[in-house]
Amino acid sequence: MDIKMLGIDLDGTLLTDEKKISPVTKAALTKAHEQGSIIVPCSGRSLSGVMPYLEQLGFKDPQLPVVVLNGGLVERVNGESLDKFQQGPADMAAYLRWQQTSKCHLLFVAEDHYFTFDQTLDWGMQHLSKLNRMPIKQLPWTAANEEIDFYKANFTGEPAAINELLNSFSPEFKQTHNLMKTASFLIECNHGDASKGAALAKLAQQCQLTPEQVMIFGNEGNDLSMFKQPGFYKVAMGNAIDELKKRADFVTRTNEHDGIAYALQELVF
Repeated sequence: MDIKMLGIDLDGTLLTDEKKISPVTKAALTKAHEQGSIIVPCSGRSLSGVMPYLEQLGFKDPQLPVVVLNGGLVERVNGESLDKFQQGPADMAAYLRWQQTSKCHLLFVAEDHYFTFDQTLDWGMQHLSKLNRMPIKQLPWTAANEEIDFYKANFTGEPAAINELLNSFSPEFKQTHNLMKTASFLIECNHGDASKGAALAKLAQQCQLTPEQVMIFGNEGNDLSMFKQPGFYKVAMGNAIDELKKRADFVTRTNEHDGIAYALQELVF
């Protein structure tokens, strides 16, 4: 199989449940890298939340592209922006209206920090801040009238409240925004044109690769756009949601059992 690019999700895919890269997975990705494959992290995280794992893998090329914030931002390891899909005041107002209909908290994602108009920070907000190594700025409600751009909005809350909100979004809102439940406590909301799949397809084209030379790995709802891309060889983790498994060319082992390494050994090496 002539694979030249690997698009790899982090949480639940590259990382174990303890947020670590296993030695077996690291060895397999190092081998793929040495054989000429471009390893592209594709994550809902920010670059600051991805970098520690690139350092663990030993990938130090400052030109390496990284798809972050679910495709809302594509940049190189050195911070050079390659593509971006920001949202603005009208989007913010819409998210705030939806928040008022729910029992969820709302956290906006800028390039190097979070911001919120909520007076309290729930567990989900604090967890995301720690995961991405980015601070949360609590802004006064009056700032909601200012023109503040952002890449992504996160609704956090109890699982029941998250499910209720997800089911309440109108068809019109879903057409103009990319909405994904990516954990029991979290809905991630991007610009309608921003997705991991579109970003990775564009990167492959820029590298003069065919879609058939791209292999992708994922497990959650924000990976679905990659699994919808025609031509990509699609590998679903053993712990992936059913919708990904149904679209997969290959279902590998779980993130706890070196699923990436197993797939590469079976399909590529």
